[in-house]
Amino acid sequence: METHDGRRLTPKAQETLRIRVVNAIVNQGMKQVDACKTFNVGRTSVHYWLKAHSKSGMKALNAKRRGRPAGCRLKGHQAATIFQRQLVFPVSDN
Repeated sequence: METHDGRRLTPKAQETLRIRVVNAIVNQGMKQVDACKTFNVGRTSVHYWLKAHSKSGMKALNAKRRGRPAGCRLKGHQAATIFQRQLVFPVSDN
């Protein structure tokens, strides 16, 4: 079975897809395998969505912010550790 790459969807479309799949399985009694084929998504994704839904409800399927938080910087001791490691193990350009 070939699945589409859901990462190309907008976050809102991803959220809608997750909700539709979980709703079809939980409320309408569709089998997971049938939901995978119907919505063209992978079994692993469906498994994680159902697990999140059973743990935290529908709010677990909501779209969330992705990536590094804005303004995230290294603390002083972290920068010093990286600097020291670069002195001990220099990176070559080869």
